Amino acid sequence: MVLLDVNLSEQPLDVEEFSYLSDSDYPLCMLGFQIKNLYDQKRLTINKNFNPINIIHFVPNEPLEPKFFRGIKITLKDKFLPLLRQLDILGTNNNIKINKNFYDNLLNEYNLKCDNCYAFLNRGIYPINSEFLNNLTNLKINTDDLYSKVLNIENGFQSYGYFSIYILSNKNTQNTTTKKFIKSALNNYNND
Repeated sequence: MVLLDVNLSEQPLDVEEFSYLSDSDYPLCMLGFQIKNLYDQKRLTINKNFNPINIIHFVPNEPLEPKFFRGIKITLKDKFLPLLRQLDILGTNNNIKINKNFYDNLLNEYNLKCDNCYAFLNRGIYPINSEFLNNLTNLKINTDDLYSKVLNIENGFQSYGYFSIYILSNKNTQNTTTKKFIKSALNNYNND
């Protein structure tokens, strides 16, 4: 067991490990973690047998801001496809205020909850409690398996984190795509 220095939580993460999604990859459903700093990046690792992904997702707000995720891509059962469409619409309608109460009501229509992960709720980032994994997908992983098989616990107790299900959408009122954002960011960088 290797203990990590908790001061890594004050360090930016290594973005070289992350890749952008193409616009055709959205909406993306995944089981995993939002990575906020180098400490999270080093401690929340997933067993390679589960084909983990590390992605940069741009939250469609003004200004666009990148969020980083690590997890396992999952495919939702067909009966949840209407939920995906509803969540995509949320990104394109500024008249709808997305707060916990509104989101809870939407999830209740599908017998889902976000009580353990609602702090991650944002336009374009829609979290769901991992306890609903087997309801949402045909993936056969139970809660015990998440911590005994999926999560790599080489850092002992520091390796533990709450798995969340994330539905990521890039639909937005500005009609900004990931490709457009990267181009804009590079232009701004080159002009500095």
